[in-house]
Amino acid sequence: MGLANRDYFRDEERRYGGGGGDFLADTPTVRAMIVITIIAFFLQLLITRPASEYGFGVRERESVIDEWFALKVDAVLSGQVWRLVTFAFLHERYGIWHLVFNMLGVWWFGTTLERMYGSREFLWFYLTAAVFGGIAHVLWGLAFPGGMVIGASGVVMAIVMLYAIHYPRQQIWIMGLIPIEMRFLVALYVLVDLHPVLLALGGEDAMTGIAHIVHLAGLLYGWLYYHYNIRWENLADSFSGRWKNMRARRRFKVYAPDPEPSNMEAEVDRILAKISEQGSGSLTSREQATLAKASEAYKKKL
Repeated sequence: MGLANRDYFRDEERRYGGGGGDFLADTPTVRAMIVITIIAFFLQLLITRPASEYGFGVRERESVIDEWFALKVDAVLSGQVWRLVTFAFLHERYGIWHLVFNMLGVWWFGTTLERMYGSREFLWFYLTAAVFGGIAHVLWGLAFPGGMVIGASGVVMAIVMLYAIHYPRQQIWIMGLIPIEMRFLVALYVLVDLHPVLLALGGEDAMTGIAHIVHLAGLLYGWLYYHYNIRWENLADSFSGRWKNMRARRRFKVYAPDPEPSNMEAEVDRILAKISEQGSGSLTSREQATLAKASEAYKKKL
């Protein structure tokens, strides 16, 4: 898309200290997401086993990584909830472009957002966008059963939407040939992904091999994140603070010192008067201890 050569991105590098040095050194979350996804891709390629079924359109081998970490509706409903996140780090094994274009999207648009929101918050945004898209697919799959889903496309859609909200008139070049503003690019994505979803809702067989509902969920999530000013980092810190306070209260015990010797006699008189009025069952454990201590002191004096 030719983004790296635009003046805006050169300005961003100067503003935030980017450019030169280590690869994406000032955006560690983007770097980590790209590296983890590439590593996962190699594991998908290398860790395989014979396919459980053979026939037309079925490969001879299947990825063990896909089997355990791809998004499958039945598996999620059976309790394998980690798939709501892990599917976003996997990509199609038999082609490279699925991985390449998704990671380029994370790089081109995610770096600006990470510098804007901070690395920790952007990590929360990335992971929760994956979960949001995964849940959308599971709900969709209850009515329209389908196969497994892999890929970071839903997350990339969330990133693109959030970026477009901040920079709606920012112009990019599709394949270096067609200039288009971000707001129109997002509108194009909505139309492309909404069309097969509407066909399916109307009863048509709209199987395209693309998880359009996950794309739309990603776009919606990016809009919701901005519109409601969601900050996962603040929510996480607030929850962590409350948890620590709860644990501290459980460990905290009020210490009440024993009465001084000079006040012991008065305290004993008060307790004896209480027994006379309310009975011995009304005494607290501290009052009982005070009586016992006074009794021991009296015995020592004899």
